[in-house]
Amino acid sequence: MRSILFILLMFCFIPPRLYSQDSSPNLNSSIKVPNGIFTDGIPQIPVEQVESIKPYSFSRFSYLQDWHPFKKEILITTQLGSVQQAHSVAMPGGMRRQLTFFDEPVYQSLFDPQKGNYIIVLKDNRGDEFFQIYRHDLSNGKTVLLSSGDKTSVSNLHWNKKGDKLLYTSRNTKTSTNQIYAVDPLNPASNQVFYNLEGPNWNLSAINN
Repeated sequence: MRSILFILLMFCFIPPRLYSQDSSPNLNSSIKVPNGIFTDGIPQIPVEQVESIKPYSFSRFSYLQDWHPFKKEILITTQLGSVQQAHSVAMPGGMRRQLTFFDEPVYQSLFDPQKGNYIIVLKDNRGDEFFQIYRHDLSNGKTVLLSSGDKTSVSNLHWNKKGDKLLYTSRNTKTSTNQIYAVDPLNPASNQVFYNLEGPNWNLSAINN
């Protein structure tokens, strides 16, 4: 029974073109087993059965990321295409306006707290899971790397109160300890170690000044 359930759920994510050559599947047919999958003792699975559970196999979430410093506007991340991206919403119940169009999902995003001219984006590169920080200019769509870009992972993004420095946590691969970095997003060359934490389990939670 577990094998049948596993095969059924797996086939739910097979592209529709495997059902038939037509754009709409033939509900009276059965799922075609891909060449790379071997089945033994598994009965044929009707296409109609797969289609009937599709409404329950996909979901979408929106995550509040930040408030615009001047406008009545919020920054969210949500998935409309294949991966999660940053969007702005200008009013309650308003439409989303997509701000980023990366191949990789955006995991965290913050507004420029001084003028709102750019957003900060946390994402990896081609799925390598080494998350880095980028400045994404809203006027021209240009994206600039702010963190080191090496094989370290960045987390815990926080602005200082003035809004001219972004602080974050990064792992030191040589010592396996975390370090707090500070960078002026308008000057990527200013990225430098702000404080060395003792051990790998310390992280940046808030900034007092």
